[in-house]
Order: sequence, then C-alpha cells, then structure tokens
Amino acid sequence: HVDRNEMKGKTFYTDRTRGSYLRYTLKHRTNKILSLLEQFLEKKGNKYPKKILDIGCADGLMTEEIIKHLRHNFVLGIERNTNFILPPKMNKASYLYGDGCILPMKDEVFDAIIVSACFKHIPNPKEFSQEMLRVLKRNGIVIICEPRPYVLKFGVWVGKFQKRWLFNVWSLKEYQGFLANIGFRTLYSTYYMPPIPLGNNLESFLKKFRIHLFFLHQVGIFQK
Repeated sequence: HVDRNEMKGKTFYTDRTRGSYLRYTLKHRTNKILSLLEQFLEKKGNKYPKKILDIGCADGLMTEEIIKHLRHNFVLGIERNTNFILPPKMNKASYLYGDGCILPMKDEVFDAIIVSACFKHIPNPKEFSQEMLRVLKRNGIVIICEPRPYVLKFGVWVGKFQKRWLFNVWSLKEYQGFLANIGFRTLYSTYYMPPIPLGNNLESFLKKFRIHLFFLHQVGIFQK
C-alpha cells in the first residue's frame, strides 16, 4: 500500500507501474470495479452512454482502464492533488483537477461514482457524501473500495500509512450506517483481494466458505 498524501505524483505513478505488489493490488481492484460496473449498470437498462465519475483518481491509471473497457460510456476522473501526473497515454479530456466536496457539475448528472482507496482520506465525509448524492441521477450507484480497518492499522504500524491522513478507518458496517443517514441504501458489499495472487478458484473457495479474514479489501455499492 502507498500513502498517496505523502508522495508526489511521479513517485506514486512509478511505484504503481513498476512495483509487482502494487501492480497486483491495482489490477485486482480495477477488475473488481469493472465487474461491478458491468453488473450493476446493466440492471439499470441498456441505454448508453452511461456517465461514470471516478473521484480521487490519483494518477488516472484505473480511470484509463475503465475508459478502455467501457468505451461506449462517458468516464471522467477528478483529483484534487495537483502533484499527480497523468500516465503518458492518458486522455486529458477525461481527467480534471477538482475537490470532491465541491464538484463542478450540475445536479443528477452521473449514473455511477467510483471512490477507490480515497474515502479514508476525506476529512469531511458528510459534505463529501452529500455532494455525491447531489450529482448522482436517481437510482445511481456509488462504488466504494477501501482496505479493511485492520489493514490500515497494520499499515500505520509498519510505516506504510501516516495516521494523520486517515480520517475514516471504517468497516463495511460503518460505511453502511453512515451512508444510510446521508440517503443511500446498500445494494451489495463484500470482502476481496487476498494478500497474494491465489487464482480465481482458490479465491472463490475462500468466499464460498466465508473465510473473509484472508481478504485485505472491502467494497460496497450504495444506491441513491
């Protein structure tokens, strides 16, 4: 794991593209989000294009993969840290700088919002969540992915995270309760991503028998 608040964009991007473990976590999280987008946006019908917002997209690597795989949709990444750089082939038209608490969009614009490894860094989660609610269309969805609390606490202990940047070290249950008070309902939640690549069969086995301790990350889908 990398604490994005402690790094310049170039270092963050280089580590995520060259480090084998960081490549694994990024790829696993991206694939999970893609599968959920395809599954839950299809439930809303086949009218295209869908509009998807990736808040806190950092260097844009995940945003770019979503654009490639969901090419019939409109995908926009937004990031407030101007230190981050764009990947060399990134389409700059689909990436902008901005604050997730003051989104420069009209009401009810997006079908889906992605918040990947970002929510824990938000110092004012109520304002942030209300802003997501504002720009989502009716029945729109928010996908939130974060490391589990014990992973974040261990990361602080070994020096991978700085505690001063972790404002919301929450479990899935805490996310569900908090977002319910904002106006969201939970559609789906689960744990995923073992600490090492295990293959789909072994990962499915762990999920089947609810051996959740071995999964490092959690994801929830919340609907307006």
